[in-house]
Amino acid sequence: MKKYYALIIVFFCVTMNGQQRTFLGLTLGNNYTETEVRSIIPETTNDFYRVSSWADESESVNEFKSGFETPMAVFLADAIIPPVTVTVEPKQKSKNYPEYRFNFTTTGELRWATQIYDTSCGLPSVVFQQLADSLSSIYSMTPIEGSDGLQCLFEESGLTISLAKEEGNVMLLFADMSSLRDAVSTLSPTIQDTFLGLKLGNKYTLEKVKALVGIKGDFLNSNRTANGTLVSFKKVAYAGKIWDFGEILLSHEGEFSKITIYDSLEDFYEERNDAKSTYDSYKESLDKKYRTALYPITEEKGQNFSSTYLGSNGIALELYSRRGKTANGNYRRFVGLDYTHLGILNRNLEAMEDEL
Repeated sequence: MKKYYALIIVFFCVTMNGQQRTFLGLTLGNNYTETEVRSIIPETTNDFYRVSSWADESESVNEFKSGFETPMAVFLADAIIPPVTVTVEPKQKSKNYPEYRFNFTTTGELRWATQIYDTSCGLPSVVFQQLADSLSSIYSMTPIEGSDGLQCLFEESGLTISLAKEEGNVMLLFADMSSLRDAVSTLSPTIQDTFLGLKLGNKYTLEKVKALVGIKGDFLNSNRTANGTLVSFKKVAYAGKIWDFGEILLSHEGEFSKITIYDSLEDFYEERNDAKSTYDSYKESLDKKYRTALYPITEEKGQNFSSTYLGSNGIALELYSRRGKTANGNYRRFVGLDYTHLGILNRNLEAMEDEL
């Protein structure tokens, strides 16, 4: 099962535009029967290649998936790992003609195509570098940190490519991830994006935010931060409860990028129980509205709890109960809700990196 771990790591490292999707007459994303595969390959290669083995590895794949504990991980493993492996090799061995390994889902969809280059007549590092040089002239290449001899080809799309040295051979993997991307999108809920009359992603003046905050809370202050202007308020009426505090973050361009609504409690036994009760109550409500096979992503560390829901509309929602430090250095128990516009967040992170 070791090979599955390696391949999954590769999948989330690389994405590129789909210039090459067809191999020996078989196209990634298309469905084929065994009879069709055995017919197409000799026809398109002038009978130079042949199917040498056809193996259904469903049992070992299911064994691998049983090691996952969360529904999200099981779903991803199921969507990523195609269990049917078909080995296709040239009838005459030659270092100029790679062996192919095709991986199909149980419904016959071609998900992976791997070219395996025999390096018995030369050094793997030399063959690897020749392929890397050839590919880098076409695609932008990004190395994976901490992995020896593994490179990524990077551009946005549903096709994934990796180049790797493995067990003396050099392997070039092409994988169609569009079906996974579509499945993830389908299983992502639409998260609430409007609060106090303000919609995440829209631009507002500070005066407009102050006025609307006053309808369901009491304005406290506004402060300039590294990420924009933070507007703080108290006694916030939201979702059937009066919360202690709230914060709205406007980006430097005036975009509404985040809202946090929370209670601040002393961190003693009784208060921790109160916070957990609030957390459990709102988690039940959020699960009814947003729960899917992928979400929530839950985390528990001691007395700290969080549940995160990622929306198809680019909004991330986190419900939490955690211990934290206040500005004056005291530790307290915070329980609340964070709603974040991921597009603005990612853009701000990129801008910060560009400034370095």
